[in-house]
Amino acid sequence: MSKIAYLYKRKKRDSAWSTVISELGDFLQKNHENCHVIPVDNSSLKDLNNSKIDLKNLNLNKNDILIVNHAICVWLFLRYFISLKKRGVKIIFLFHEHEHILGIKYILKNMKNIRIKEWLRHLKFWYRVPTNISTSTICLSSSQAFALNKSNFERISFLGIDPLNFPEKKNNNSLQSSDLLTIMFPHDPQRFDKGNRFFEKLKNKKNFKFIYGRSVILPYNEVFKKYHDSDIIFLPSDSESYSLVLAEALSTNSCIITNANVGIIQLLLSIYTTQELESFGLFICIHSDIGYESGLIKAKTFLKKKQPNTIELFNILRLDKKSAYERLLKYLYRVEKSDV
Repeated sequence: MSKIAYLYKRKKRDSAWSTVISELGDFLQKNHENCHVIPVDNSSLKDLNNSKIDLKNLNLNKNDILIVNHAICVWLFLRYFISLKKRGVKIIFLFHEHEHILGIKYILKNMKNIRIKEWLRHLKFWYRVPTNISTSTICLSSSQAFALNKSNFERISFLGIDPLNFPEKKNNNSLQSSDLLTIMFPHDPQRFDKGNRFFEKLKNKKNFKFIYGRSVILPYNEVFKKYHDSDIIFLPSDSESYSLVLAEALSTNSCIITNANVGIIQLLLSIYTTQELESFGLFICIHSDIGYESGLIKAKTFLKKKQPNTIELFNILRLDKKSAYERLLKYLYRVEKSDV
């Protein structure tokens, strides 16, 4: 049986994507008898070197599999990865949840608003080496591959959330007692690409209460309370390769305003029309101030008459982490049997 090494960048502070990515490693290790998980810590040269030693000690050879999550892991160990490829090790590059490619024009246009350390995630060259050195590339959304003009890729929803951590909100009766609706922006407002500028523009609207989901940091297993205390979840990102936050909102059966630049939305649009999705309580807007104002009016009208049923969309796409991890495991079994 082939050895499998799962390499991922460890994030020190707790967050949705870092928890899900580390749990993916735990799942693979539990369900494949010869899987080894190696977190990469680049906070110091000593920690980075320890990760490299752990990888080398596995002595990967022909037909063994190396799974790499996050482009920076490839760049940090590039020389060693080249030697592994020469040995015949199958290298699988997993596009990271936050790795969306908006390009150099986007950076130049918004340079003052984007942190320098975030520039790389939007540049094609940052991903060309990881995707070219890999035997296969797995994307969370087709837009990641299209941005690189890459044809040989697999699109797999390999990330999911635990519905037990994000239980369904049974009833939304806010409008029965008051016309005041609570709109939550769940992302980091300091991240320009998350679209806080659109949220700020909406704040002058009457009969709405606007709150930031990150104003108080809760333990991951209590984050659902923010969704339950909100009437509408607002996700106006410039681009999202997948969006675990959207998965959380769907799992809690929230009314949602977003756009078509989101990976999970693109999956839903391959099944439903925009109008059909609105009947669930999911409003896909033109990515502009006017577009989101229109979406807000539609969402308010919807909530006066109906209850959201976005949890059904969560179940249709099977966005729970068990289903997501099993999709990747099934793919790995296929790679094990292949000659590529």
